[in-house]
Amino acid sequence: MQSLGTQGFALAATCPRCLRLLQLASQRWSPSTHNLFGPRYRRYAVLVILLAKRLSAERPDLPLLPPEIWLRVIGLLDRNLDRVLVTTV
Repeated sequence: MQSLGTQGFALAATCPRCLRLLQLASQRWSPSTHNLFGPRYRRYAVLVILLAKRLSAERPDLPLLPPEIWLRVIGLLDRNLDRVLVTTV
């Protein structure tokens, strides 16, 4: 992401909607920030959700993970999808 510089932040400070958008864009993936990510990442998010649904339908012998865990899995990837972020919960 390109730096906004001092003028960009000053402009964002005068526009509450712009400032909120910048704050959201700096966060990890979540359902509320989904549209701020690139198409590759959004496809990955959909793929993980479809996988969760398929596993619960086709493999009832496996333990079910709560939806919050699946959303956390999606949020673990870096925006550029090159590496998984390792964090402690």
